[in-house]
Amino acid sequence: MTVQTKQVSVFPEFSVHSTLKSSVSALALASAGALGGCAATGADVTPSLRADGDAHDVRSAMYNTLYDQRGLTEVKGRGHDPTIVAMHATTSLGAQADEVAWCSSAVNWAAESAGTDGTDSPAARSWLNWENSRDVALDEALPGDVIVFWRGSRAGWQGHVGLYAGPGDTPDTVRVLGGNQDDSVSIASYSKARILGVRRAIH
Repeated sequence: MTVQTKQVSVFPEFSVHSTLKSSVSALALASAGALGGCAATGADVTPSLRADGDAHDVRSAMYNTLYDQRGLTEVKGRGHDPTIVAMHATTSLGAQADEVAWCSSAVNWAAESAGTDGTDSPAARSWLNWENSRDVALDEALPGDVIVFWRGSRAGWQGHVGLYAGPGDTPDTVRVLGGNQDDSVSIASYSKARILGVRRAIH
């Protein structure tokens, strides 16, 4: 197994190393369906402002890190975007093709870039049990809080995870900054009815 180390520098205050681990399962998992998918359920909306707080505030740092990646998109065909591959490397999957569902990988990458541990899991619902966080009511959510949605069935295992970006254009939606939303990092609108939980980093 070949191991490479890639340095990811997001803020001057933060410099983290992501281990890009080779995996024999890459081809087997090279579809969004293998992990339940994270495709956006709403169209892109006008981006929210950057989060308040300085780079030492984990919530704000996570949001601003991912916000700066807006427009990052999967490479069609045989190539793969190196940043998305690096996002996967922050989970137990190791480095993977950019077609593999990467919403949770994007949040893990944002967490590690902000100097805290994520869930190390490619599963969206893993964030409901994120150790470095606490529950937050939706009406108290701030940009950068982790927000988890169900997909397929509330009682199932599939889902989507991103960072809360503000209220939606309608009373029954919220804006979410996330990865693998229409195959890219974007801010999109999601239904409140699909929310499973909101979590805030505590350190």
